[in-house]
Parts: sequence; structure tokens; C-alpha cells
Amino acid sequence: MAGGRGVLSVKQLIILFMEMLDVTLDASGINQSALAKLIAQVSGYAENTVRPKIAKGVDYDAKQTRQDAERIAALLDGIKPELAEKIRNNVRE
Repeated sequence: MAGGRGVLSVKQLIILFMEMLDVTLDASGINQSALAKLIAQVSGYAENTVRPKIAKGVDYDAKQTRQDAERIAALLDGIKPELAEKIRNNVRE
């Protein structure tokens, strides 16, 4: 039940991994296929579902992306507050 309560969406996972790994999604930032494979392995999503969303990138201007980023930041607040703040700052920029 991907995207349901308690389950992170592919977009949320992309935001999380991008920030945890401190990489950008452009060609020089990371091997997108390897990231798709990693997200697929840890999440259960199909790699062919993850890969196009990585290629599309993260649009921090979109309302849903801002909500996704806030959800990830809230989950990280008690674990690594500086990473949570970095994610929030990406939305504010």
C-alpha cells in the first residue's frame, strides 16, 4: 500500500536519500540508476517506478513536494535536526 499512512512515497524517499547522501539528482551529482536500485531495495517499490521520478527531479516549488519535504523533516527532527532543517531550507529557498 505505497503512499498510505506510515509508508513513504517514492518522492519522499527521493528527498530523504538525496539529503542523506548529500547529492543532487543531475547527471554529475549521482548515478540515478544506482539510487533507483537502492530505493527499490529498501522500499519495495519497483525500480522502474522509482527511476523516472528520480529523472524528473525534485520540484521544491510544488505544493505536494513541500508537504513531502515537511513530512521527511518532521521524521528527522528527533534523529538529526540539522538534516531536518536543511530539508526545510530547501523548501524555503
